[in-house]
Amino acid sequence: MNHNHILKSCIFIFSCAVLIAAEDATVSEPTSYGGKIGIGFSAGPTSGMGFAFRKHFENRLGMNIAAIVLGGKDEYSTWVWANLGGQVMYTIHQNQKKVFRLYSLLGASMLIQGDNNNYYGYEYYYPDTTYHAPDNSFKYDNIYTIGAGLGMEFVIAQRISISLDVPLSVSMRKAGFNIWPIPNVALVYYLK
Repeated sequence: MNHNHILKSCIFIFSCAVLIAAEDATVSEPTSYGGKIGIGFSAGPTSGMGFAFRKHFENRLGMNIAAIVLGGKDEYSTWVWANLGGQVMYTIHQNQKKVFRLYSLLGASMLIQGDNNNYYGYEYYYPDTTYHAPDNSFKYDNIYTIGAGLGMEFVIAQRISISLDVPLSVSMRKAGFNIWPIPNVALVYYLK
């Protein structure tokens, strides 16, 4: 299956979700959609990666925010890796037992990767090469991602859920951009 078929499939699925959500929004249902607050872990291009905070509101809207910062230093370099992401969710359907939720989503994230590559001792390991002194400046390769799609959340134990999202993502960086469906996953413990 090539990228063109994947893109068409994702657009079709997203369009169907929007139409279902628009039609379903006109029907009043007694089901409560919100009031839930959860914490956990999230990983994906539009949800962000790291520790997550998730909130579902009474009006079918919800949000997920995820962030993590890692860094280190050794004798040759200092490095940093950070990610921040967030998504807004709209509940299309929730079953009566509240163990399954189908939602549409819109999200964005930013990944920052950087290091200074101060390779002291380079001439010792490679004596036949020209040695250039390190310049101590950080070099970054940031990736910015936005996307929209569908997600499903399943309650797997009391107050614990797992979700799987399939957004159509656009990733941008210095070298250009890519468009593809990359899934998001999350494991969430709901506090109430």
